[in-house]
Parts: sequence; C-alpha cells; structure tokens
Amino acid sequence: MIERTNLLTLGEIALNYQFILIDNSVLYHSCFNNGTNKGIINEDEILEEKQKFLDFLIYSLEEGIPLFLTSSVSKEHAKEHYPYKKIIKHKEIQQDRRLLELCRKKRESSLEGKRLFDRFEDAHRILILDETERDLYKLIYEEAYSELISHELGEVDNDFLVSGVVISRTRGNTCLVSNDFGIFRLWKYLSRRERINQDKLNFAIRIDVNSFKFLEN
Repeated sequence: MIERTNLLTLGEIALNYQFILIDNSVLYHSCFNNGTNKGIINEDEILEEKQKFLDFLIYSLEEGIPLFLTSSVSKEHAKEHYPYKKIIKHKEIQQDRRLLELCRKKRESSLEGKRLFDRFEDAHRILILDETERDLYKLIYEEAYSELISHELGEVDNDFLVSGVVISRTRGNTCLVSNDFGIFRLWKYLSRRERINQDKLNFAIRIDVNSFKFLEN
C-alpha cells in the first residue's frame, strides 16, 4: 500500500523538471489498480476515472506542462484497437443493455485515447533522440543489457527508461511517471550505475487524476 502523503500535482512536478515522460502503465491503467485507492465497484467506475485522466492530460498539454511520450510508447499505442463492431455481435452482449452500454463506453475511451496521442503529436511532444543521444542510448543500453534483460520488462519499457536516462544527461531535469514497479527497480539500478542524482532523474507514480508521488531511490 502506497501512503497518500507528500503528494504533488503535475504542475508542481513541472516546476523542477523540464521533461516529464509518461508510460503505458499510466496511460492505459486505472490508478485504482495500484492498491492506493479503495476497491472498485465495476468497470464503469474504472472507465470514468480513465476518462478524467485523459481529459486532464489534454488540459495539461494545453497549459504547457512539459509532458512527453517516447516514440516506442507512441508506436505501441498506434497498434491499440478496441474491436467494438466484432464484440457487439455476440448474442450475450446484444441481450444485455448494460453490457452493450459498457462496450460503447470502452469504444469511446479508445477513441479518446487516440485523440490524446494526436494532441501529443501536434504539440511535438513525441521524444526523438538526436544522433549524439542515440549513441549515448546505445552505450547505456549495451552496458546495462544483462540487468535490463533479467527484469523481463519488454522493449517498450526498457526504451522508456533508457531514454529518460539519456535526456536527463543531455537536455535537462527529467521525471519518469510510471506505475510499473519493474521499471522503478531498474530506475534505481541505472540511476546509481550512471551516478545520476534524483534532482536530475526522478521517478513518480500516479495516485489519482492529478496526484503524484515521488519514490525514493
């Protein structure tokens, strides 16, 4: 259980971090799933919370909060598709108005997610490394390869983490926002290995729509 103390808003994080990278665990999963909130009654509540967070991210981009996505997170999102037309053909769905309405809400949530990613692209907030940064990325990745592989996180998660390490050294203070504790453990490892202090590369989890908490290295 994560204590709901010393919480920060996204705006407060942005006061000290010029780059805030968010990953799929924050974008796709309800904060109710991380053990910090009371139990969920049903999927409707989860979808409602996700919608509030998507709306909040759009608002934050418009307000100039320095939110960024890695290109790999963006590409993975492009593959996401909710097969609404296929699902509603099922007899049990058609015979249950509650399930049919839930499917419609899931479709709308999926479409809203795509609109959010369009906003990131329009705002030029998809992180693209330059040649020097790609060389540094390759060096860090190769030197930490055995540790990265041992955690079995997957390429997108590893890229999110290593990209964060790189830009914290080349561009400015960076905060990784993720509710994936496998990434958190690797962040601790890489921060110590690369001798990057927490002021330069921090890690936060999402507690609520606009409530975040730094985790200690």
